Amino acid sequence: MVTEYETEGWFSRIADSIKGIFGGLAIFFLAMPIIFWNECRAVDRAQDLEFGLGSVVTAKADKVDSGNEGKLVHVVGDIKVNETLNDKTFGISANGLALDRKVEMYQWKQNVDETSKKKAGGKKVKKKEYSYEQVWSSTLLDSSKYKDAKYKNSNPGTMPYKSESTNAKNASLGAYKLTSSTMSGLGQSEQLEITKDDLKGMPANVQKTAKLEDGGVYLGNDPLKPQIGDIRITFSVRKPTTATVIGGQYGQELKAFTHKKLNDPLVLTTNGSKTPAEMFQDAQDSNTMLTWGIRLVTFLMMFGGLAAVFKPLSVIADLIPFIGSIVGTATSIIAFLISAPVWLLCVAAAWIVARPLVGILLLVGAGLLIGGLVFAAITFNKKRQESPA
Repeated sequence: MVTEYETEGWFSRIADSIKGIFGGLAIFFLAMPIIFWNECRAVDRAQDLEFGLGSVVTAKADKVDSGNEGKLVHVVGDIKVNETLNDKTFGISANGLALDRKVEMYQWKQNVDETSKKKAGGKKVKKKEYSYEQVWSSTLLDSSKYKDAKYKNSNPGTMPYKSESTNAKNASLGAYKLTSSTMSGLGQSEQLEITKDDLKGMPANVQKTAKLEDGGVYLGNDPLKPQIGDIRITFSVRKPTTATVIGGQYGQELKAFTHKKLNDPLVLTTNGSKTPAEMFQDAQDSNTMLTWGIRLVTFLMMFGGLAAVFKPLSVIADLIPFIGSIVGTATSIIAFLISAPVWLLCVAAAWIVARPLVGILLLVGAGLLIGGLVFAAITFNKKRQESPA
């Protein structure tokens, strides 16, 4: 383990915090267009799902009904794939919707544990502890910048093989042909068990060190005692299953449905059998989760941006460490009290464009929140002035 100490002077911290003001403002204002985009996207998606639920018709999988041409159809059936997928590098083949190769290499990983402590005079001492462990990783870990000389450049410079997927181009759901948009995510993943015969079909340079291990291929001396640079490879195939697809019927194909009343092409897929109502409810739930996830991110952007703007105040106060902590807490509260109503105003503005009634209600709520904060501040200041010295 290597331990580093880094002392940052007060003037240096002041300079960095002042620079951070510009970054904080950029993040704060960047959140605004993202909020607007997210709310409009959420409304558009909800409208599309509402239109889709009212338009979808259920069709039988065993026969393409020409009367449904150009319509949004709901089809449940068994997927069939008449295509052999090949991994050209290792000569592995399988029938399915996708053939996936996962490659991992045994490497040294550097972990960093960082703590900091404020000192008198506004200084800050950072302590970094670097520790190392051996792990299997599907990405190359660059060891050229590791702090401990013992582990520096300890990992190979490249991975000899990479993970990749081969997807089927031809699949059907009963009598319907599936396209890339309607095949995505369908199928049940199963690991392929690699055999000795499979090893014989691999390239000569692979066969030299290849061994069977847990249904996969191990490139190294001993799977029980892995060495840095050893490789393990597993293959899996997404097997056809019963599936439900809601998409546009165009000839014999099921693909993304387009309509002048839709904001975006519409297609829904899932494994198993589900009714149209269940499919659209799942899609709406996903839309809600995504919307709130982005809302949380944008609020944190605004809050974090304002916190960076106020950061110089706490750094100045760090001349006396405990005073700096108090000021830091106070500026965080102020950043929250400002960012919350501003964020709500931005959401309200977006909804006024998308759905005016909801937007107006949100705008009223934001106004009440801001008014309440202003009233509380005025009341507090008045009481402070009236209190005896």
